[in-house]
Amino acid sequence: MKRKSGSERCCFKILFQNGENMIDLLVIADDFTGALDTGVQFASAGIRTIVKINDQIVPEDFQGGERILVVNTRSRHMCPADAYHIVYRLTRCAVKHHVPRIYKKTDSGLRGNIGAELSALLEASGKGYLPFIPAFPKANRITRNGIQYIDGCPVAESVFGRDPFDPVTVSYIPEIIRLQSDVPVHLFCSGSEPEREVPAGIGVYDSQSEAEELEIAKGLYEAGKLEIMAGCAGFAAVLPELLQMKAQAVRAAAYESRILVINSSLNPVTEAQLRAAEQNGFCRISLTAEEKIESDYWETEAGKSKLEEMLDEYRKHSRCIVDGSSSADKAATDQYASEKGLSAHEVQKRIPASLGKVVRVLMGEREAALMVIGGDTLLGILEQLSVESLTPVEEIFPGTVLSVFAWEGRRLQMISKSGGLGHETILAELADWLLQREEVNVADKI
Repeated sequence: MKRKSGSERCCFKILFQNGENMIDLLVIADDFTGALDTGVQFASAGIRTIVKINDQIVPEDFQGGERILVVNTRSRHMCPADAYHIVYRLTRCAVKHHVPRIYKKTDSGLRGNIGAELSALLEASGKGYLPFIPAFPKANRITRNGIQYIDGCPVAESVFGRDPFDPVTVSYIPEIIRLQSDVPVHLFCSGSEPEREVPAGIGVYDSQSEAEELEIAKGLYEAGKLEIMAGCAGFAAVLPELLQMKAQAVRAAAYESRILVINSSLNPVTEAQLRAAEQNGFCRISLTAEEKIESDYWETEAGKSKLEEMLDEYRKHSRCIVDGSSSADKAATDQYASEKGLSAHEVQKRIPASLGKVVRVLMGEREAALMVIGGDTLLGILEQLSVESLTPVEEIFPGTVLSVFAWEGRRLQMISKSGGLGHETILAELADWLLQREEVNVADKI
C-alpha cells in the first residue's frame, strides 16, 4: 500500500525540540483499551506514562516529564487506506524528531487493520525490518506455527471470528498481513534461531510463554532490531527491564471500594461475566433500545424519570452495572435502529455517547471506581466527560487496567478491559480487590 500524497501535519513539531522533553518510546494503538493495556506495562514498572484518547498531541502533555507516550489512533474500524495514513503520519513525525523507539500495538485477537498499519510503520520509519510478536501468553493468546490461538482455539474459530464489527476470518498471521500489504513476511517458528542479518520485511515470531517472548526480545535487542517493533501488551511487558527504563517514585492515595461497571460489548465472554456478577450481588440496570441509542432521551421527562430510578439503585448498591448492550435484547435494538434508518456504525457511535451522559449523572452524585468494558465505549464516555488523557497505574488482571483521570477538580479511578478478555468471575473479583485495597501509589501520578 502506498502512502497518500499531500502535506503531513506534524503533531509533534514543538514537542521534541527540547531534549529534556524527549520521550523514550511512542506507542501507537488502534483502540483505547489496547492503548491502556500496553501503557500500563510501563506504568506498573514505575515509568511515567500518559495515554491520549486520540492522536492530537500538544507540547503541554509532556511538561510533567512522561517518558512513554501512548496514542490512540481510533483506526480499528477505519478502512485500510485511512489506517495506513494515520500510522504513517505519526511515524514520520516521530522519526523527524528523533524518538528512539516506536511500538505498534496490535489487538491480541488480531482485529483491525493489521497489515496496513504494520506496513505504514515499516515504510514510514525508513527501517528495513519490523519484528512482530503478537502473542499474549498471560491472557492465553499464543502463536504457534504462525497461527494465533485464543484459549487453545485458532483465532478465526474463536469469539473473534464472530466479532460483529471486525470478524477475524483467518488464523494464519502471515496471511492476515498479506490481506492488506505486499511487504514480504517471514515466519520464525518456536525453537528456530533467527539470523542476526534478518531479511527485509516483517518478521512474525511464534511465542507460547512469557519466557519465550523475553528470549525473542533479547535476541532482537542485541541485534539492534528494536527501534521499531509490533505486538500486543504481552510483548510490551518485557521492554521496561530489557531497555533499562528508569522507575520514578510516586506518593500514596486511596482506592474507592465502590464500583460502577459500564458495558456496551456484545461479546459472549462479557455476557457470561455480567451474569456471574449478578449472581455475586451486583445490581444490573439494562437500557432499552431508545435509551441507549437516543442520547437526547435523557433530556426528556421519561429520561429524567429513568435517571432518578437509576440514581436510587446506584445509591443503594456499592456494586452496580449499567448495561447498554445485553445480547438478550439485541434483536430489539436492531429493529429499533432499522426503523430509525440507522446503520450499525451509527448505532455503535451513539451508544457510548448515551452511556456517557448516564455516567456524568451517576458519578456526579457519588464517586466510585468506574469500570468500562470495550474501547469504543470507554472513548465515548471520556469524550462526554471532556477527558483528554488517562494515566495508567497498574494491571489488575491480564488486560484489565487501573488508571486515574482528572474530572471536575477530582482525581477518579478508571478500570478498563476489552470485551473478549477475562475469566467469568472477574467483576466480582475486581470488586473484592478494590474493597481490600489500602493506600496505594495512584493519585499523584496524574
